[in-house]
Amino acid sequence: MANATSIDENGVIKFTYNLNRNTEIFDSGDFVKDWYDYTKRKMQLDATEFQFVEHSSVSEFVNNNPYKMMYLTVGQNREWVLINSTSNYRWFDVRYYVEEDTNPTWEELKERCDNEN
Repeated sequence: MANATSIDENGVIKFTYNLNRNTEIFDSGDFVKDWYDYTKRKMQLDATEFQFVEHSSVSEFVNNNPYKMMYLTVGQNREWVLINSTSNYRWFDVRYYVEEDTNPTWEELKERCDNEN
């Protein structure tokens, strides 16, 4: 397997890249924060490392836990916004996961995840 992302039953994210030469684990105990940190790290990588495969464990974990997808996109006024719907999703929008019963703004998600230890 080349570059891949998997999640175990406890929500621990395992991220391998650079043709399996590097592995990072995201395991703070807060899946929303870990996915945020993982996504941030993935975006820092060189384009040659950026072709990733998500293991089926990602969708299995999310489907069996109280999380939903939201997408970071550019709003009508050229501001960053999180959207719930996949109907407005574009291939370049960035996926995040949040608790099922929440609808944070981009600023709220950033503040929560950047300020947690």
